[in-house]
Amino acid sequence: MSAECDVSLDKEAGEIVCRQAVRAVTSGAERPVAGVWGVSWSIGRIPLNFAILVPGRSGVRLTADSPGRRQEFDYPIGWEAQLVIVEGEERGFYVWAEDARGRFKRLVVERHRDGWQLTLVTINHAPFDDLTACESVPWRLGVYQGDWRVPARRYRAWMEQHFQPVPIEQQEPAWVGDIRCMVIMGLDRAMLAELPKRLDPVQTILYIPSWRSAGYDRDYPTYDAPFDTLEPFVQQAHALGFRVMLHVNYFGVDPKHPLYKQFERYQVRSPWGEHERQWWLWERAEPEIRFAYINPACRAWREYFVRQMATLCRRYAIDALHLDQTLCIFNDHNGLIDGMSMIDGNLALHRELREALPEVALSGEGLNEVTYRYEAFAQRHAWGINHADGTWSRRPLGCAHPISSYLMRPYTVINGYLGCAPPTQGQLYAAWNDAHEHWGVIPTLKPNLDQLRSPTDFSRQFFNEADFWLRNRLQIDLEASWPADVAFPFRTADGRRAVRTVDGRFLCENREISHTVAGVGQLATTGTIPGWRAYDDERLLGLDPERWYPCFAGPRDPNVFHVAMMPDDVICEAVVSRDELAVFRSRSRDAIVADLVARLDSAACGSRPFDGPPSQWVGGGTAEDGGSFQDQDDGVLAAHPPWKAVGKDPATGATHSGGTGIAYARFQVDLPAAPQLLLVSQISLARGATQPNRSDGVTFIMAAAADATRLERQWHHASEDLRQIELDITPLAGQAVTVELAVDPGPERSASYDWARWTSPRIERHGQRLATVGFAGPVPYAMAVDACGLQPIRREGSALMVSALQPGSVFLLHQQPPQRPLPINLADPPRTVVFVDDSGRELISPEHATVRPERLTVGGVTKDGLFAHPPNQGRTIAYIPVTLPSQPSHLSCAIGVRDGSTSEGVVFAVEANGAELARRHILPGAWETLSIDLSDLAGKPVVLGLVTDSDGSFSCDWACWGEPMVQKAESHEDGQCPTR
Repeated sequence: MSAECDVSLDKEAGEIVCRQAVRAVTSGAERPVAGVWGVSWSIGRIPLNFAILVPGRSGVRLTADSPGRRQEFDYPIGWEAQLVIVEGEERGFYVWAEDARGRFKRLVVERHRDGWQLTLVTINHAPFDDLTACESVPWRLGVYQGDWRVPARRYRAWMEQHFQPVPIEQQEPAWVGDIRCMVIMGLDRAMLAELPKRLDPVQTILYIPSWRSAGYDRDYPTYDAPFDTLEPFVQQAHALGFRVMLHVNYFGVDPKHPLYKQFERYQVRSPWGEHERQWWLWERAEPEIRFAYINPACRAWREYFVRQMATLCRRYAIDALHLDQTLCIFNDHNGLIDGMSMIDGNLALHRELREALPEVALSGEGLNEVTYRYEAFAQRHAWGINHADGTWSRRPLGCAHPISSYLMRPYTVINGYLGCAPPTQGQLYAAWNDAHEHWGVIPTLKPNLDQLRSPTDFSRQFFNEADFWLRNRLQIDLEASWPADVAFPFRTADGRRAVRTVDGRFLCENREISHTVAGVGQLATTGTIPGWRAYDDERLLGLDPERWYPCFAGPRDPNVFHVAMMPDDVICEAVVSRDELAVFRSRSRDAIVADLVARLDSAACGSRPFDGPPSQWVGGGTAEDGGSFQDQDDGVLAAHPPWKAVGKDPATGATHSGGTGIAYARFQVDLPAAPQLLLVSQISLARGATQPNRSDGVTFIMAAAADATRLERQWHHASEDLRQIELDITPLAGQAVTVELAVDPGPERSASYDWARWTSPRIERHGQRLATVGFAGPVPYAMAVDACGLQPIRREGSALMVSALQPGSVFLLHQQPPQRPLPINLADPPRTVVFVDDSGRELISPEHATVRPERLTVGGVTKDGLFAHPPNQGRTIAYIPVTLPSQPSHLSCAIGVRDGSTSEGVVFAVEANGAELARRHILPGAWETLSIDLSDLAGKPVVLGLVTDSDGSFSCDWACWGEPMVQKAESHEDGQCPTR
């Protein structure tokens, strides 16, 4: 191969212009080497105190603390605009591609120990098989002084000149400029009738994902068979003044659809590997959802699709179309179709739709400099949120940056993604907002009828924000002052400044429209968090820095039962008051000693084949033999044992490949002196690994060593379900230790599909101490108990003070609970049932949550007991105060998930005075048995707790406590009582 690099100076622009070219060269009659797919160049060793700003993943800012050592952005699907900015303090440099035609490209950002490296790649149009050369686009490099908007403004001016996007306020249809709110909903006319009471219809568009009788994402491209309710819904919406947008897919064809045969030859194929056909596949639905990606460069497809859309919109007077998956623009191995690449085809489809339907606005999924030219609206994904599983990771969320919005928001209204959460999902909703605040996203609502009528918590906050947007006709203000504490600037119709701040506030001049509290353990404020019962006269107490809380103006009520004093280093898990008892639950704020995901960059990772040379490197990565440890950017480490190791036959000396071994990650950690230290993680196999003829499981290994002491445990796991594991490393407390996570293919030494996952691997500190807890408000209680039993109480004025073990639980009682003879059926009343969410607030009558006596069938076996359902992202707890008899006893019960459930798992826990005695994560299947020794509590007052935790989503969490009984301890030959 020969390579050339041409460098010149554009004096007028003050930029260096770089071009690269590679060509295969031959000597004599040899044919040149084919398969050249691209040419790259790099800028290396950029100091780590500079940040890298990328208009990709909706806009991110990468720093030395960002997750992952290597980030890859493909243009235009992941690299949304062909610009990257290296940001220092009021100075930096930038690189952009001068390419108006549309070549595929790639940006790779790597963080090494001695600096950043940027690699910029120009990619040939596929197929690559016969290509022997590649010439790059012109790359421009410039320096700047000022903030990051200086280079972004330079590039946006070039975009405007070459792509000619139309500003929102000048677009047709003209109503687009009035839209400041979106509602994602079904064809629910009762809900529709309530919306105008909260939202201005003229400024609100209704987005309807599921309107086709075939069902969401099924039987594409059938668009002429809607539900019968579509037409009256649209008519009612228009009568109220709303605009209506329907969900369609811009290139989807179901393989069972009659049209698939016609368009099959135009199905997108990967340019890499075996050139597989590209599909959307959703295996979680029954039956599965599958459709082919048809390249819109195909003229026949565009003609058919545009004709279908024109008929649909005119028949039902539709105002806007959401074109799903328009961000998906691939370098198709099929090559140019009708003379077009897929970039060209995407543009052509948008253009032809606008020409056919000038009165209909277009929307897309994601946004890039291809699609923004024609899309009035666009959804945004958030790096760090897995919307399908309802999980998030704060580290990637913290990378959200307005660079993409600065470039494209003037021409496209950005709204929430279809998969975003409703306000009723609390923490997940707040996680989305954490990213949205950087992008100028208009208020986007998935409504709940009860919350429309009487909003609380995040719903109340949403309507406060939406009301401000709509009443003040809010606009973005990208050239306004933008200090570091401002996430995004706006202006009102009358010229007042409004801002989103990085600390969760929404302000207009001196007025606070909303405030989301996060990242702190205490907050000095006069405001109130609804349902939060930990505060004094000046502060909110016991907050979890990893949670979000809606905070509203208005004084806290001193006459409500609350905790007014607690240790500074604990998090409030619940404060509940009932006539019969009160409880304060807490956990440590400093429990995590080391987050091993966050430390992967400095870990020694390696591969130890059973036969062959080992390898080791620093940070996440993959060895040549396939052994790997990688950060998935979502709090999960992905690992795989080596599977292509090269070794030698000791008998013949012949080499062979395909060998396996152990992959590992080693972390150096200084352990504190603590009563107990645990190395903890959840383990699983990745989705799809356990399909037939795939993985036979992975052996997960935890180890910790200091000097001559090594502690180790192993677990073989062959399921996609999460399993909690732990290694007690207390003997190493106070020492510098090496912690190792490793994966082994297991007894059969088969590494096939061994996609191992470590979720939230960490070192936890456990231990309690006596501390003062103060209760205020109505406190008519006479005694207190904690994990050690009765604790003295004293009164200081109107407050009640208790010295109790913290972190932990403290119960307040009016009197000693009555002694009940054995056996005690815990399914019989009395019991006190409480519901709490995972942010520590008591819930009143949450959806589905309950505890009730019932006949319970699990695995086909029926027992009497208690049916329990947790709230979403929360816990249902049944408390039973009792004084146990003086003879030894044990608690026994069967636990399971009721037949017919599709739950992803429920956590069952048993507590005594708040101390956890047993915990199990249970999936649908057969009954499991718990038997717990209560002998140490004989003759003592105790509050037993049966805890049912959703452990995430509460879908079908039909928890069953079968025959929960406290019985006389049975005698055993060893004289011991049964234990868990």
